[in-house]
Amino acid sequence: GCKAQSAANGPCHWQGLLAPQRFLSPRPHARAGIVNTFLIHPLSERNEMLDTSLRGKKLPAHTFEVEKGRLRFFAKATGQTDPVYTDEAAAHRAGYPSLPVPPTFFFCMGMESPHFHDFHNALRLNMQRILHGEQSFVYHRMAFAGDRLTFEPEIADVYDKRNGALEFAVKHTRVTNARGEHVADLREVLVQPGNGRASGAGAQA
Repeated sequence: GCKAQSAANGPCHWQGLLAPQRFLSPRPHARAGIVNTFLIHPLSERNEMLDTSLRGKKLPAHTFEVEKGRLRFFAKATGQTDPVYTDEAAAHRAGYPSLPVPPTFFFCMGMESPHFHDFHNALRLNMQRILHGEQSFVYHRMAFAGDRLTFEPEIADVYDKRNGALEFAVKHTRVTNARGEHVADLREVLVQPGNGRASGAGAQA
């Protein structure tokens, strides 16, 4: 697994195609009463294709502190049986400074950003129809409880397939720690039905 991967051995990759999921309502932030809001753009209001000029657009960064309680909860919820994820003494015996961050936990942290829906709003995605097509992770070094991690998202790509029948929006998020070290890269692909008009340079086979 990735828990034993070190920067010296190269990045550790996690990738999977996720089952289609619909996002039908705003997601409340876990703390501080913050609500992530998005704007619903019905098809009658968005006849244009996704704006390919937004490729490379930087989105607001956000910094989180990794909490032990949340790591334990996530590890139990995802079926992690290795005690290093829940028992700090076991983590110390394994040579870790604290509880390690389990694989895929960064996805949850990214969703808790107060700017989470800036990606969807910038592209005027139809939140009632999008599918979560892919999520992948590349880990460059481990992260642990107590770390302060900064998430820096950007719109990495926008394209369509099948002559505009399907539109794809790709978000890349760079994760660094308080020392400025590169911790991980997250890649998310969202898919929505298009209006059937090819978008020129943005089209793919």
